[in-house]
This record gives sequence, C-alpha cells and structure tokens, in this order.
Amino acid sequence: MKKSLLCFLFVLIFNITFSYAGTVKDLPKNNPLRYYAEKASAAYYSKNYYVAIENYSKALEIHKVPDGYLYRGYSYLYTKQYELAKKDFITVIALCQYYNDERCKEYSYYAADLLNLLDNIKY
Repeated sequence: MKKSLLCFLFVLIFNITFSYAGTVKDLPKNNPLRYYAEKASAAYYSKNYYVAIENYSKALEIHKVPDGYLYRGYSYLYTKQYELAKKDFITVIALCQYYNDERCKEYSYYAADLLNLLDNIKY
C-alpha cells in the first residue's frame, strides 16, 4: 500500500513539473550549463536515469539551481537511491528560500511531500 501511494504521488508530481532544460534555453548553444542540462533532461525523459544523474550532477557543479536538484532527486528515486534523493529534496527546499517565484514554491512543495513520504515508508 505504501509503495503504491509513493508511486501514485511520484507520477502525479512528475506530470505537473517543468522541464529543467527549459530554464536554460536562453543560454548560448556552446554554454556548458546548457549542454549538461539539456543532456540530463533528454536522458531523464528517456528514462535513462543513471545518465540523467550524471549530467544533472555536472550541471549542478556549474550552477546550483533548485530544479536541477529536484530532477536529480527524482532520478535517484527511480534508481532506488532513496537517501541521495532525500538529500536533493532537502537542498531544493533550502535553495527555494532564496528564490521568490511560483515555480520554486511548487518545487519546494513537491520536495517536501516526497520527503514526508520517504520518511514514512520502509525501503
């Protein structure tokens, strides 16, 4: 029951979040942040989560943004790396305290919901 609830919540949140690559679309084509973010996003949406984690990590080395941590956290969830997912969700909440936009508020809510869910299940 708890696993099915986690899956349901995860799918629901996944379907209403935004694309990470969309936040960097205005960067020059040769920008490394754009390169890694777009590569990570493509891997994520192709369900190649290990490649997504690798590229989100490279993008986050360049610029630490909440949506990068959120999607890397989702990727960690899909690969059953729950403790790493929790760390990324905590980082999303911490970073969103410094941003004053609606999308970041949504990311913070998603991260908090997933943290609560992960805290209440055995894995």
